[in-house]
Amino acid sequence: VTELMKQGVNAQLLLAELERFLGDTRNSQTLVKAITLIGNIGPMATSAAPALKKLRNNEQETVRQAAHTALEKISRK
Repeated sequence: VTELMKQGVNAQLLLAELERFLGDTRNSQTLVKAITLIGNIGPMATSAAPALKKLRNNEQETVRQAAHTALEKISRK
């Protein structure tokens, strides 16, 4: 994510694309990757926080953990 932003990719556009994956819980691997990338955006990704909070209750442990970690990164100032 940091490399993409260095190359001029707008973080908000990237975030909007990644947020689209948060509603699709059929593929947990893709979901975890999207969650991880959102977390790596950091505090600029606060718009994803409500969806990430819901994902902390997902049936998959990997999804729950990724959501928890992403929320921690987003809340850092």
